[in-house]
Amino acid sequence: MKIMKEAMAGSLESSDCLIMVKPSEKLEIEIESIVQKRYGKQIRAAIEETLDEMGITSGYYKVQDKGAIDYCLRARVQTVTRRGCEEQ
Repeated sequence: MKIMKEAMAGSLESSDCLIMVKPSEKLEIEIESIVQKRYGKQIRAAIEETLDEMGITSGYYKVQDKGAIDYCLRARVQTVTRRGCEEQ
């Protein structure tokens, strides 16, 4: 799959995350999190693993995390990726 358009999923509510994606030549992930110091590596790993499973190799992802747990992050990444790829 390839990111074809800008898309967004999630919210900035507590225990959730907002993820935005737009087309890019390479894979870039920018993470802002209220728990970055403690869980930054796990957040990045969850995002990268999900993108790898989906076969995504390019796109600019901006993640604004408000303490979302692993399965929430993964669900938001999958949703925003499908929206950006125009996959139904």
